Amino acid sequence: VVPHSHRYWVEKGGRWEFFWISMHGAEALRIHREVLATKGPVFSLRAATVDNLADCAYRLVKGDGSTPARASAISYEAAMALYDDVFELHGNDVAENSVVRQVTDYIGAHLHLPLPVDELARLSGLSRAHFSRVFAAHEGIPPAEFVLNRRLDRAAKLLTMSADLPVKDISGMCGFEDPNYFAKVFRRGFGVSPTEFRTTGMYASAGYQQGQILDR
Repeated sequence: VVPHSHRYWVEKGGRWEFFWISMHGAEALRIHREVLATKGPVFSLRAATVDNLADCAYRLVKGDGSTPARASAISYEAAMALYDDVFELHGNDVAENSVVRQVTDYIGAHLHLPLPVDELARLSGLSRAHFSRVFAAHEGIPPAEFVLNRRLDRAAKLLTMSADLPVKDISGMCGFEDPNYFAKVFRRGFGVSPTEFRTTGMYASAGYQQGQILDR
């Protein structure tokens, strides 16, 4: 059951069994978007996957997730079981998934650099066209858009957590050479200027979580 603008119902005389696992964070959001974009809000899973998910839910209910680390590990296991079933990852798909993860890790560590798509493609060892297709298939958006979202996400954190840093410096740390362009792009993403975002405390206000910028 994926939250969406639709309704579920059981046929007359039918019977349902269902369970819920609530997940938060950028990785859970990424998986949710990829599954939704690929399969839609309603889809079938292999029996083994359903059993795996049910076991994860059971372990959480009986208290195996008694610490944040344990709960996170079980939730991640459930998310990956769902992901593997939906995308049937094996062979070349596994290799491509590893390549994309390598690139996303590189992006996260080098947001202060230009990061053109050509450079990311070289890092992946794929042609630009093939890399762009593989990346979009795994992340749900093109490489350039992914980089921009990550830049804005980091800028939002720095604006909130580093009150003494000038907006101009934050602009450079997030890979924007022109502070005016940074302000324009930031306003387009968040609806306010970087300064307004900082003074109003939007990052910590209701609703904003890491990765939410991907909705914009």
